[in-house]
Amino acid sequence: CDASEKAFGTAAYLRMHDPATGEIHTALIRAKGKVAPTKGETIPRLELCACVMGADLNKELTREMRLNVVSSTYWTDSEIALKYLRSSHLHLKTFVANRVIHILKHSNVEEWRHVPTDQNPADILSRGSTVKDLPDIWRYGPAFLRRPESEWPVQRELNIPEEALELKRDVVTCALTANAPTPMEVLLGYYRNDATRACAALAWWRRLAASPACVRALFSCNKTPKKNR
Repeated sequence: CDASEKAFGTAAYLRMHDPATGEIHTALIRAKGKVAPTKGETIPRLELCACVMGADLNKELTREMRLNVVSSTYWTDSEIALKYLRSSHLHLKTFVANRVIHILKHSNVEEWRHVPTDQNPADILSRGSTVKDLPDIWRYGPAFLRRPESEWPVQRELNIPEEALELKRDVVTCALTANAPTPMEVLLGYYRNDATRACAALAWWRRLAASPACVRALFSCNKTPKKNR
């Protein structure tokens, strides 16, 4: 599986081992590709789409071929795509999560392996080629497939930080309760553009607060008078 800003796709190869002679034969049996969308998806997203195509193609071939397929192995040169498949426990963004779920529904994560770009025949799909310029790797797959599995590319650790992945960030909402302003704050806010009147209002409030009788009289004036019966 492979992808570029131009296209993405997958190529399927049949690997047959003859136990009598020990010979291993490989051949291309089918390939699929698509033009990359024009809306500008990122390369890691397109690589993941190529992996979806690979899982679907293997499911189709396994169903249609009248052969006893012992095992399937998926190859991609995208370390981020492999990291996504091995990090399904993370809170991935919807686009990525949906494709990871689809891939793992039709394959096992242990079946996915990394292949160097120069040994990935699907790279030809992503960058294009004329028929006459198709190399042998396209017709027969990488040379290591015709060797024992112990000689296949060594799988290295994927040292990709989580910051490079498309993860949903946790959102913390804080609710703040504002206290009602004091009478003094109301006065200062009312006269905020007039320092002289603000000082006069402040002095008036201090004199009023110093006389409890005046405060009681002020609040009694705001009460609704009782009706006479």
